[in-house]
Amino acid sequence: MKKTLLLISAILVLGCTQNLMIKAGDNVTLDYVGRLSNGSIFDTSEGGTPLSFTAGNGEVIKGFDDAVIGMSVGEEKIFTIPAADAYGEYNPEFVISYNTSDILEAVQQEIYEGFYVQTMEGYIGQVTSTNENETLVDFNHPLAGKDLTFTIRIIGINT
Repeated sequence: MKKTLLLISAILVLGCTQNLMIKAGDNVTLDYVGRLSNGSIFDTSEGGTPLSFTAGNGEVIKGFDDAVIGMSVGEEKIFTIPAADAYGEYNPEFVISYNTSDILEAVQQEIYEGFYVQTMEGYIGQVTSTNENETLVDFNHPLAGKDLTFTIRIIGINT
């Protein structure tokens, strides 16, 4: 009789945790694949470490935070986050022109398209073009202006 009650208790406890739904403040662990609108993968946890964060705490982009609320362990979901709720819209004003000699003096090495620079204030930008007179640096996030599609699977929830 004791074994039967213990087994029933274990089943009830397991059933309760499997139906637990994510709410703000829960620590969530999940696997994900992030794709651009053309289907190319820009980031994934597959084959690596799952993502863990506190839901509703602003630790991940807003659209991602919103998407996990109400999900439960084992549940899978595909959703698209518009650029505004991901890394923001692309802002052409964040592309700044510098005198190439000033940049060369600051970084003290050759610069080229794709080279990353950091301002004294800590902003990181990517060189988009350079010649002997002018260097353009784009301070937009690389995913700014892009809608992002994620496939996620909830692995764990700790309340």
